[in-house]
Amino acid sequence: MALPRSVKEVQRLTGRMPALNRFLSRSAVRGLPFFRILKAPKDFQWTEKCQKAFVDLKAYLAELPALIAPEQGETLFLYLSACNEAVSMVLVWEDKGAQRPIYYVSRALQGPETRYTPAEKLVLALVHAARKLRPYFQTHSIVVLTDQLLRQILTKPETSLLREPVCPWLSRALCPMSNEAEYEALLTGLWIAHQMGIAAIKVWSDSQLVVHQVREEYEAKENVMKKYLVKVPRSQNKRADALSKLASSSFAHLSKEVLVEVVKQRGIDQVQVLAIDSPASWMTPLLNFLNSGVLLENKTEARRLQLKTAKYAYSGGTLYRRSYLSPWLKCVTPEESDYILREVHEGLYAAYVGSRVLAKKCLLLDYYWPTVFRDAAALVQKCRACQGIDLLGPFSRVPGRYEHLVVPIDYITKWIETEPLATISGKVVQNSSGRT
Repeated sequence: MALPRSVKEVQRLTGRMPALNRFLSRSAVRGLPFFRILKAPKDFQWTEKCQKAFVDLKAYLAELPALIAPEQGETLFLYLSACNEAVSMVLVWEDKGAQRPIYYVSRALQGPETRYTPAEKLVLALVHAARKLRPYFQTHSIVVLTDQLLRQILTKPETSLLREPVCPWLSRALCPMSNEAEYEALLTGLWIAHQMGIAAIKVWSDSQLVVHQVREEYEAKENVMKKYLVKVPRSQNKRADALSKLASSSFAHLSKEVLVEVVKQRGIDQVQVLAIDSPASWMTPLLNFLNSGVLLENKTEARRLQLKTAKYAYSGGTLYRRSYLSPWLKCVTPEESDYILREVHEGLYAAYVGSRVLAKKCLLLDYYWPTVFRDAAALVQKCRACQGIDLLGPFSRVPGRYEHLVVPIDYITKWIETEPLATISGKVVQNSSGRT
């Protein structure tokens, strides 16, 4: 690997490094000197730090560690480290007394993240590792090793100094009394198990009061606690019925894993639900057939419906359609599809794209309805901001940070106007179309 002598060669080097991230320990730290050069490409200077980083990188690449695949169900260890400008992680498996690397993960800190405390940086590293290494977290027990008290931060975020933007899922929207929190955790876990279709479940709890009250060995005296223990017939409330059967569960051991679920409302609070007549839509025949086997009277249409339902599935009160290259798509009603189209086209992150791109964006968001392309074309034709406007770029940046062009065209006179733009957000394009 030759020594870079220009900005283009440095770009080529930094472009190759992401392909080796899995094999490189602390890859973000190793690449920081090279990325600093790219921040000021006009003043190219190969410093001593760059030379040392390049030599160290070559030496490391010459002796790359051999990564292994762990056996199913084995316990893995995750090491976390943090410095001023990056966080690094390595997932290892202990085999015959020796720890062997499985996957290296590294991430450069951006903006305010560099001002986080060491504990906050490690929490950020743990979140990034959990997302990057999701398959390993789902199939193995992970032991996190670090020199910070992350257990206290994860289990009791309200007592730590962890700032909210680091990990929003750690903030608690509901902070009830400790006994209520124990019951809410129990109900939330049962609800998640019910949604997953679990028929039998064993529950562990570190609250002796909750355990004995569920077993009916203790009596609940407070009215709030009594609401959690109300027995309801199975036909009326499956969650309460599952709670009433917990007397046969074993609470002999305490689980060491903590799963975090944000609860915004108490499970015993009464919510007023108003019945709304749902008109028939394109999903009605499919739902009738999947739920009760009801077919249309016309034999040809009935046969066509049977063939069509092979692409659909009904689960949890929602209809889904099979997709070839993505997860199941959620089927929506015409009212919902109109809202989705407008939100994608004109919402907060709108870009006022063409009809085909708009329809494909809705599909990429895992929504489906049969007329998605036709509805998208109709919406774009009615959109005033989209009439006769084309966006070009990005081009090489010029003074003023301009790198895009908006080109409105008058349909009658074919007159063309152009205006440079720094960004192509929906608001900027609307303002530009008003000026031109």
